[in-house]
Amino acid sequence: MFKDCRKDIYDLDSGFIGVYVDKIRVLIVGGGRVGYLKAKGLLNQGIRPDIVSRDFIEDFNTLNIPLIKGK
Repeated sequence: MFKDCRKDIYDLDSGFIGVYVDKIRVLIVGGGRVGYLKAKGLLNQGIRPDIVSRDFIEDFNTLNIPLIKGK
């Protein structure tokens, strides 16, 4: 039988981008919970993403990042 080996998706320190973070630009499409978690994880690594979405959840108000509202 298989055992449950899924990790907690809320572990934001699991992904590391090993490049010069001051020279990378990231665009996240989607202002929901998953987009928020991606943005927060990138901010923890020193990367400031731009986020585009029609609507944003309230949690984005706590982050100091550019939000682009539109289609």
